[in-house]
Amino acid sequence: MQNTGSNDAPALVIGEWLDRMRALIRSLYTVDWGYPLGENFIRNVNAEQSLVQKLFGSDIRLHHLVTYYQLSDGLELPDVRNGLFIHRVDMIHRGILAGEPTEISGPGGGTVITFGSDGGGGRYAVRTGGEPEVLHLPVGRVKDSVFDGKRYPIRVLAQDFCGFLRIVEEDTSAFISLVRNWQYRLA
Repeated sequence: MQNTGSNDAPALVIGEWLDRMRALIRSLYTVDWGYPLGENFIRNVNAEQSLVQKLFGSDIRLHHLVTYYQLSDGLELPDVRNGLFIHRVDMIHRGILAGEPTEISGPGGGTVITFGSDGGGGRYAVRTGGEPEVLHLPVGRVKDSVFDGKRYPIRVLAQDFCGFLRIVEEDTSAFISLVRNWQYRLA
């Protein structure tokens, strides 16, 4: 998922990722898990584009995230491990208004946008200042939209949103394929 430098490259790369993930989700239903599966899916484009621009602005470092929300409005995989969710744009916006983390205190702190969760209370966030790293914020204290990174150490998952998507695909594929001893990188 490398950006080739073309203006269409992020849309092409993320569009191809969405196609591969749809195929993986279909294959999830071909395995006998011993229990009925819930609804696992990629949300169709539904995001209000003005809200996408309001949330992510014109920060070129977040262009993959903007492109993702131009092609999809979230991902729900409740049956992959503990669950994996990339939230809808309106959920991200409501979360910001309701006090979801927009800042991290402590080592590696800074400003973030929380865009997803791991199904166990942890959150996925992207840095909005500096490099656009994708972070995992474990279950921890949030006060006045500030996540306590001193007490609850954050973990860098990927250097950017496309790197995060690659990890989502690899972990999902390993889970569905029942790969033994796979080192899951997402919570």
